[in-house]
Amino acid sequence: MFKQCRAMAIVLLSLSFAHGAFAAQENEATPVYVDTKTGLKFPRRLGPLDFVNTLEYPEKNLGYCVRYASPQDHGQLCVYDQGNANLQTGIDSDDFRQEFDGVVGATLGVLATHPYHDGKVMLDGTPSISADEKTAEAKMKIFTSKLALLDGSDQNNMHLVFMTIGLKKFVKLNYSAKNMSPADFTQRSRDILEAFIRFNGATMEAFLVDRKSKVE
Repeated sequence: MFKQCRAMAIVLLSLSFAHGAFAAQENEATPVYVDTKTGLKFPRRLGPLDFVNTLEYPEKNLGYCVRYASPQDHGQLCVYDQGNANLQTGIDSDDFRQEFDGVVGATLGVLATHPYHDGKVMLDGTPSISADEKTAEAKMKIFTSKLALLDGSDQNNMHLVFMTIGLKKFVKLNYSAKNMSPADFTQRSRDILEAFIRFNGATMEAFLVDRKSKVE
């Protein structure tokens, strides 16, 4: 299992967008939701998942989440700023670290609460996308858990938290699947991320930072 999960992380860490990452033609399908402040758009189908609904929180600092699902898995893309209008692009700020740690802690809390049990972090990493002399980075953690069913058996679950900052917003993907092999979970996670990036085309350039400045 560990070897399979390690291979899964390697695949996710090597998202194949280098050299012309955002040059792919945008999908012309009408989006189901458009964020007029950032320009981010959300397709009716996100990789293997179908659109379910959009939740806009009454607390403006919590932003919104666009939800997708299939019979075996579900995910949501959330965009918010926690009331901070000056978020720094990328993953190097204290704001990002504090928010990401909070999300991870909340996830582990849920996975330790009945009917979930045995929730744990299996892997983490820093996926990146490169274009010219710039790069966009995110942080991810992969979790496993068990869900106690009414018949007394356990359902095996896998979860992904994938997060970055761009356009002065936290952008977070929560993705979960039941009874899925690590290989299938990897591929579906990757398909979801690539579908969102390609659907948004050049808008994603706002997530890039100069690699030279990161070295300095």
